Amino acid sequence: MLYVIIDEDCKPAKHIGKGTLAVFKDLKQLKKHAWRYKSANKEYRIALLEIEEIFDFEKEDK
Repeated sequence: MLYVIIDEDCKPAKHIGKGTLAVFKDLKQLKKHAWRYKSANKEYRIALLEIEEIFDFEKEDK
């Protein structure tokens, strides 16, 4: 399971300085670092993501 901070449009929040997505494997870590992903003019929620399927990358022929 993964935890993600989402905005009101259900889009993952981005880190204020780095631009990385707010996806964490641990809820405790998410809560610890949440302030780095929030903009003052938006409301955020925490969503739980469950992996349903995993796909392999296809190898490219050269």
